[in-house]
Amino acid sequence: MDVAHQSAYHQFQEACEKVHWYCLRWRIEMYFKVLKSGFKVEDCRLATADRLMRYLAVMSVVAWRLFMITLIARTDPIHLY
Repeated sequence: MDVAHQSAYHQFQEACEKVHWYCLRWRIEMYFKVLKSGFKVEDCRLATADRLMRYLAVMSVVAWRLFMITLIARTDPIHLY
């Protein structure tokens, strides 16, 4: 492979990496949508920071599981059953 082809290949690999990161960004956005809109964590009014941290810890795990189930159902529904 000559230098021009190596450079083009390297640029293509970098572009693929950027697309992959962008796709992951949208997954993160959807996770926070589940957490904020689905579970209404911003409406939570707990009296202490400790209670709020524990609440968010539990809701984050539940939101993550719900998000993953939704993602699997959309991308590979056969593995859901």
